[in-house]
Amino acid sequence: EETNILSYDDAFDISEYAINFVKQSAIEENVMVDAVKGDMFNTPFNSSCFDCVFSYNVTSNLTTKEFEKLLTEINRIVKPGGEIYITLLSKSSAGYKNATKENMLDDNTIIVRDENGVEKHEFYVDIDDIVKYFSKFEILDEVVEYNVYNLQKSDIYSKYFGILVRKR
Repeated sequence: EETNILSYDDAFDISEYAINFVKQSAIEENVMVDAVKGDMFNTPFNSSCFDCVFSYNVTSNLTTKEFEKLLTEINRIVKPGGEIYITLLSKSSAGYKNATKENMLDDNTIIVRDENGVEKHEFYVDIDDIVKYFSKFEILDEVVEYNVYNLQKSDIYSKYFGILVRKR
């Protein structure tokens, strides 16, 4: 039986559940995907091998140092002229604005506890940070700040930036 493959893509995640979900979805959508489980700071991909990297909600639980390491790895695997779409939490979010000095790991990272009391990190940026972190890239579109609200608790809201850049 002949099949029409619409495209070929790579997917990468640390979660076995996410990898299996992507593989199953690819079968259902008739799309060929090579889904790989692994560490985003040290991917198994060759340098300059991707035309595009899509990083949606990946950076929110990183520290500043981890974000910088991730951005270096993304820069390594994207071809010159390749594009990167990335989302980053905004310092305009309630979580960052309401953080106490004791909860600040650095200017961009706060320490939070999840519902089980486990310590986690949240990484936030503002426009100045975006200009700094993406100075080696060409920003292709307006930087957009999205708002996400909890309608039952109006004081709980999150904001994040969507950024599209091209590797020079």
